Amino acid sequence: FSSKSTFETDLNQTFTLNQNIPLGGSASVSYQGTVWTAENIDDKDLSSGDKVQIVKTEGIKLFIKTSKE
Repeated sequence: FSSKSTFETDLNQTFTLNQNIPLGGSASVSYQGTVWTAENIDDKDLSSGDKVQIVKTEGIKLFIKTSKE
């Protein structure tokens, strides 16, 4: 059991953003009770309350975009 496999299980998971993240920007967000750095890789600004999807992880960084759900 490695931490990498744990992060891979987070791919495609969705959560509600708790703050604004501008296009191309990053911010600290809360995901599953832990603070992560989230980078906005969408083609628009993301706002607090938006439902977002994890499309990639790298260490403790989440790469997110608007969820299609």
